[in-house]
Amino acid sequence: MEAHIAEEEDARQKLQLEKVAVEGKVKKMEEDIMLMEDQNNKLQKERKLLEERMADMSSNLAEEEEKSKNLTKLKAKHESMISDLEGESALNHSHVCRILYNDRILWNPQKKTPKCVA
Repeated sequence: MEAHIAEEEDARQKLQLEKVAVEGKVKKMEEDIMLMEDQNNKLQKERKLLEERMADMSSNLAEEEEKSKNLTKLKAKHESMISDLEGESALNHSHVCRILYNDRILWNPQKKTPKCVA
Protein backbone atom coordinates (compact mmCIF):
# COMPACT_ATOMS: atom_id res chain seq x y z
CA MET A 1 0.00 0.00 0.00
CA GLU A 2 2.75 2.42 0.87
CA ALA A 3 4.47 1.55 -2.38
CA HIS A 4 1.26 2.30 -4.22
CA ILE A 5 0.93 5.67 -2.44
CA ALA A 6 4.55 6.48 -3.23
CA GLU A 7 3.98 5.65 -6.91
CA GLU A 8 0.90 7.86 -6.99
CA GLU A 9 2.83 10.67 -5.31
CA ASP A 10 5.62 10.33 -7.86
CA ALA A 11 3.08 10.33 -10.69
CA ARG A 12 1.36 13.41 -9.19
CA GLN A 13 4.71 15.25 -8.92
CA LYS A 14 5.59 14.24 -12.47
CA LEU A 15 2.22 15.52 -13.73
CA GLN A 16 2.71 18.75 -11.74
CA LEU A 17 6.10 19.31 -13.43
CA GLU A 18 4.58 18.60 -16.85
CA LYS A 19 1.73 21.00 -16.03
CA VAL A 20 4.22 23.76 -15.11
CA ALA A 21 6.20 23.10 -18.33
CA VAL A 22 3.02 23.18 -20.47
CA GLU A 23 1.81 26.34 -18.72
CA GLY A 24 5.20 27.95 -19.47
CA LYS A 25 4.89 26.98 -23.14
CA VAL A 26 1.31 28.30 -23.28
CA LYS A 27 2.41 31.59 -21.66
CA LYS A 28 5.28 31.91 -24.15
CA MET A 29 2.90 31.21 -27.05
CA GLU A 30 0.41 33.78 -25.73
CA GLU A 31 3.22 36.35 -25.53
CA ASP A 32 4.27 35.47 -29.09
CA ILE A 33 0.66 35.85 -30.26
CA MET A 34 0.38 39.25 -28.56
CA LEU A 35 3.64 40.35 -30.17
CA MET A 36 2.46 39.17 -33.59
CA GLU A 37 -0.91 40.88 -33.14
CA ASP A 38 0.88 44.10 -32.19
CA GLN A 39 3.13 43.84 -35.25
CA ASN A 40 0.09 43.04 -37.40
CA ASN A 41 -1.73 46.13 -36.08
CA LYS A 42 1.30 48.31 -36.79
CA LEU A 43 1.61 46.90 -40.32
CA GLN A 44 -2.11 47.43 -40.95
CA LYS A 45 -1.81 51.08 -39.84
CA GLU A 46 1.23 51.54 -42.06
CA ARG A 47 -0.60 49.89 -44.96
CA LYS A 48 -3.57 52.20 -44.46
CA LEU A 49 -1.30 55.26 -44.42
CA LEU A 50 0.48 54.08 -47.56
CA GLU A 51 -2.85 53.47 -49.31
CA GLU A 52 -4.00 56.98 -48.35
CA ARG A 53 -0.73 58.48 -49.62
CA MET A 54 -1.04 56.50 -52.83
CA ALA A 55 -4.62 57.72 -53.31
CA ASP A 56 -3.48 61.32 -52.72
CA MET A 57 -0.60 60.91 -55.16
CA SER A 58 -2.90 59.37 -57.76
CA SER A 59 -5.29 62.27 -57.35
CA ASN A 60 -2.44 64.79 -57.63
CA LEU A 61 -1.11 62.98 -60.68
CA ALA A 62 -4.51 63.11 -62.36
CA GLU A 63 -4.77 66.84 -61.60
CA GLU A 64 -1.27 67.49 -62.95
CA GLU A 65 -2.00 65.45 -66.08
CA GLU A 66 -5.16 67.50 -66.65
CA LYS A 67 -3.18 70.73 -66.18
CA SER A 68 -0.55 69.49 -68.61
CA LYS A 69 -3.23 68.57 -71.15
CA ASN A 70 -4.82 72.02 -70.84
CA LEU A 71 -1.46 73.78 -71.11
CA THR A 72 -0.57 71.73 -74.19
CA LYS A 73 -3.87 72.75 -75.81
CA LEU A 74 -3.24 76.37 -74.86
CA LYS A 75 0.29 76.22 -76.26
CA ALA A 76 -0.98 74.80 -79.55
CA LYS A 77 -3.64 77.51 -79.71
CA HIS A 78 -1.08 80.25 -79.04
CA GLU A 79 1.34 78.81 -81.60
CA SER A 80 -1.47 78.74 -84.14
CA MET A 81 -2.38 82.34 -83.31
CA ILE A 82 1.27 83.40 -83.64
CA SER A 83 1.55 81.60 -86.96
CA ASP A 84 -1.65 83.29 -88.18
CA LEU A 85 -0.44 86.69 -87.00
CA GLU A 86 2.96 86.19 -88.63
CA GLY A 87 1.19 85.25 -91.84
CA GLU A 88 -1.02 88.32 -91.63
CA SER A 89 1.99 90.48 -90.80
CA ALA A 90 3.87 89.15 -93.83
CA LEU A 91 0.86 89.83 -96.06
CA ASN A 92 0.40 93.32 -94.62
CA HIS A 93 4.13 94.03 -94.98
CA SER A 94 4.05 92.78 -98.55
CA HIS A 95 1.03 94.94 -99.35
CA VAL A 96 2.64 98.04 -97.83
CA CYS A 97 5.88 97.40 -99.72
CA ARG A 98 4.02 96.99 -103.00
CA ILE A 99 2.23 100.26 -102.44
CA LEU A 100 5.33 102.16 -101.36
CA TYR A 101 7.86 100.67 -103.74
CA ASN A 102 5.78 99.75 -106.79
CA ASP A 103 5.76 95.99 -106.18
CA ARG A 104 9.55 95.69 -105.76
CA ILE A 105 9.74 93.02 -103.03
CA LEU A 106 12.57 90.61 -102.22
CA TRP A 107 11.53 87.40 -100.49
CA ASN A 108 13.95 86.07 -97.87
CA PRO A 109 13.10 82.35 -97.24
CA GLN A 110 15.23 82.15 -94.05
CA LYS A 111 13.27 84.95 -92.37
CA LYS A 112 9.98 83.90 -93.96
CA THR A 113 8.95 87.53 -94.27
CA PRO A 114 9.07 89.74 -97.31
CA LYS A 115 11.75 92.42 -97.44
CA CYS A 116 11.05 95.65 -99.21
CA VAL A 117 13.63 96.80 -101.72
CA ALA A 118 13.76 100.49 -102.61
